[in-house]
Amino acid sequence: MASEESQTFTERLEAGSEKYLTLAELFVVLTLALTVMIITVLTLIWIVGACSLRIEQERLTTSLETLNNNWKAVLILIIPLFYRTIRKFLARVTRLPGGVEAVTEDEKVRPELSPMKPNPPREEEA
Repeated sequence: MASEESQTFTERLEAGSEKYLTLAELFVVLTLALTVMIITVLTLIWIVGACSLRIEQERLTTSLETLNNNWKAVLILIIPLFYRTIRKFLARVTRLPGGVEAVTEDEKVRPELSPMKPNPPREEEA
């Protein structure tokens, strides 16, 4: 009886943590998207709002150099944002590229090696 109660508690805990994790991921994604959009709009306003064409060209060059120097930050942000999505996708994949069949959890157990089944008799060589 105690194991049933603890099992339902762990199931509830897992479902609750899954819900909070989903909400946290949504919050992080929306915050990052909003931040990137605001920075992009402000940068475009800064570039276009220049007094002369020469200053506008310098600002555009500065912005592009900054993007070129900091492209690795995008990789650092992309990995955590898409980790769960990729993990769920890979868990559902049944056929890999090249026609290779993926091994499912049920197929990992080899029934021919089951302890409940005796080994077949060996054929003796004469």
